[in-house]
Amino acid sequence: MIELAPQHKTGLSLKSPIMPASGSAGFAAEYAALIDWSRWGAFVTNPVTARPRPPAGEPVTIDLGAAVLMHAGIPNPGVRAVIDDSRSAWKRMGVPVIVHVAGTTPDDVAECVVRLAIIDEVHAVELGVRDEEDEGAIAALIGAAIEASEKPVLVRLPFERAAEFAATCVDAGAKALVVAAPPRGTLLHGDGFVSGRIYGRGVLPLALRAVREVHALVDAPIVASGGVHAVEDARAMLSAGAVAVQVDALIWRDPKAALAIAEAFATD
Repeated sequence: MIELAPQHKTGLSLKSPIMPASGSAGFAAEYAALIDWSRWGAFVTNPVTARPRPPAGEPVTIDLGAAVLMHAGIPNPGVRAVIDDSRSAWKRMGVPVIVHVAGTTPDDVAECVVRLAIIDEVHAVELGVRDEEDEGAIAALIGAAIEASEKPVLVRLPFERAAEFAATCVDAGAKALVVAAPPRGTLLHGDGFVSGRIYGRGVLPLALRAVREVHALVDAPIVASGGVHAVEDARAMLSAGAVAVQVDALIWRDPKAALAIAEAFATD
């Protein structure tokens, strides 16, 4: 059994170290016919916000071979609708559910987490913080989440600033760190430039380095994320100091291969 939040009064126990990354598996039902989530350690939802958010313009996906650049924004129907639509599916999953809350403002974070706090099917919150935030703003977001709920709060660090923000997040009360959000990039597309997040196995060397850097800096559980496309990739992340591993783009490309990674670490 893996204790992802060992210092928290309620804790977060996982029977496997493998889970989907936020943004890769929807809110519950999207892959239910393809993936047996009960064989995973936990289920992490797509990002939610206090109020509905439409897509950030026309979604763009640019294939680079070993990676893809995706521009989509944070489209979601709002936390209230997500709870209403997904709660029954979360109950049937048989694993802890971690809801990813996009860290916009402390008030919005608190509004989301207060609603999630009373949902028994939600076991923890993963708070996503933006690349452009400073340490004070991040501490305020974490404080708002902790004050609003007794559930463990994990923080997903910005890729480029993971090492910079790690200690601040732990000091502010984060019970685990997700290293990290997909890196950002920019490409020329048509008549203009498109910025988005980068997914794919080509991200793995960068993600592995970030995990090792953060592991050397803080004494906190680390969930590794980025570029994991095979069992050996997950083992490398665990060897680098992570206690759990998130799988992202492989779920879209090959759900059976993603499930095989989870199966390799599952315990009955």
